[in-house]
Amino acid sequence: MNFREDLITESRRKNALDKKMTPLRLDPEKQTAIFAGSEGGFYHTTLEQCSCADFAINKGTQPCKHIIRLAMELGELPSEGIQSDRDAAIVKYHLGILREYVKFAPLSDAIAAMRPLIRVHKFEPDKLPDDAFSESMDLQSIGDCPLFKIAKNGKVSIEKKYQKDLDSVITTFKNRLADETLVRLWDDRFISALLGQ
Repeated sequence: MNFREDLITESRRKNALDKKMTPLRLDPEKQTAIFAGSEGGFYHTTLEQCSCADFAINKGTQPCKHIIRLAMELGELPSEGIQSDRDAAIVKYHLGILREYVKFAPLSDAIAAMRPLIRVHKFEPDKLPDDAFSESMDLQSIGDCPLFKIAKNGKVSIEKKYQKDLDSVITTFKNRLADETLVRLWDDRFISALLGQ
């Protein structure tokens, strides 16, 4: 590793320990990893560089949390307190894609994608969401994403440990809808009307 340990900030070290920082792919032989980005992209990381914005902003003078996590995974840095959960990293990736879709897709497409998700999250388990939702999350099928739990009867619900993460995407959607339609009333009646219930 080309970075001195004294350049590693405590906040970056702490962030590197988080379970959402579990590498999506790790190649110990090549000393590289791929991490999920908050906006749905991937960060390609080596011990010397990373494709994330933090590394670019610092012009490569300081290691980002991805480089730190890679160094921990490879035993180059102490890793006491490290949490690993690949499913959490996968959910971070998929929700990042959905968050960006909700921000920038045509509003009617964003509503079509969010309708089944809000129905499943806020009301009750439902059947599999439609293609608009799966496509917006870049999923072949809902079963590809550990955000969802699928019962034997085919009903879909949200895994409880990811509900808070999902709430942030729903908030992004609500804010965009409020900004574009000047709707400020967000209660269950309005959401029910939006979902056509």
